[in-house]
Amino acid sequence: MHLGLAFKMRDAQTESAPIGTDRMPQAIIAVENGSKSEWQHSALAETDTYHFGATDETVAAVVFNGTYFVIAGFFNVLWRHAVRGGLLDSATQESAAAISRQYAVGPISYLICLGLTWISVPASLILNIALAFFFALPPKERSTRDRA
Repeated sequence: MHLGLAFKMRDAQTESAPIGTDRMPQAIIAVENGSKSEWQHSALAETDTYHFGATDETVAAVVFNGTYFVIAGFFNVLWRHAVRGGLLDSATQESAAAISRQYAVGPISYLICLGLTWISVPASLILNIALAFFFALPPKERSTRDRA
């Protein structure tokens, strides 16, 4: 007995398929008994069952925002290591506190975007654009009067 896995495309017009799909990949398991091949459809390989009821745009936005959240977290860890370890030049060291304050809101902001994705994908993307502008602007340095 020999087992194999193959993929074929099925036509939406000839078989039942979700509305709006012309062709959908389907996994097929081949079981060979001697000279006879039997093909069986694998229900586990259905591509549209892994979304847990979410739309494609929601899944894409969750991946997008989740990636930004992870990047922001790792960037903050790296930045704090550079600041505390004295790895910055003297000119950057002077503005490090302002940069640290600005970038400290990154992970929580992207986590909010991630949560907002489940409510409204467009609102989540608009907030991402606003955050991009926020982080593109130079941080405001506090004057010596504000520090006292």
